[in-house]
Amino acid sequence: MNTGILILVTLMFVTSGCSLSQSPLRPSGQLESRVLSGYSAIHDVGGFQLRLAWSSTDCRLEERNGNDTVWNSRSLGMRGPCEFIHLARSDKPQTVTIGQNRTRRIILMVIGGPPHPVYRDPLMPDGCGTVSARVFVYSHHIAIDPADPRDLELKIEPDALCPSYPRDEVFFVTG
Repeated sequence: MNTGILILVTLMFVTSGCSLSQSPLRPSGQLESRVLSGYSAIHDVGGFQLRLAWSSTDCRLEERNGNDTVWNSRSLGMRGPCEFIHLARSDKPQTVTIGQNRTRRIILMVIGGPPHPVYRDPLMPDGCGTVSARVFVYSHHIAIDPADPRDLELKIEPDALCPSYPRDEVFFVTG
């Protein structure tokens, strides 16, 4: 009787497309179409609360101002997973502030896109990002410079953009 149950369970396991070495976060074979998703931590930047919501097909910036209870969501033009570039050894995103008073803006960089096949990061264990988008936080609104999918088409080997490695100000300003 126990042998019959073991055979039935083994048969169900094998026909489901799973294997013992398979991580549930890395589908393969017939599970390839499953959409993975997640959220980044919430960060307070310039009076706004920001977080990233991602799936294997899209990365979105979600933001709300002050005491708003509703999150506004906008596409960043790249696939997930995605993450903000962070300060070294910190859970806070790296920011660059440009201008003063009325022209002041805070710039954040988001990296994502198809995961890099070689480089990994503690914040992106399935592969560092290969494209980037900029988020501009002004005093009363947020603007986005989305990722350009042509960035990948022009490269033989994609750049690895890992969130745990801060970038210089030039990278933030020029994209």
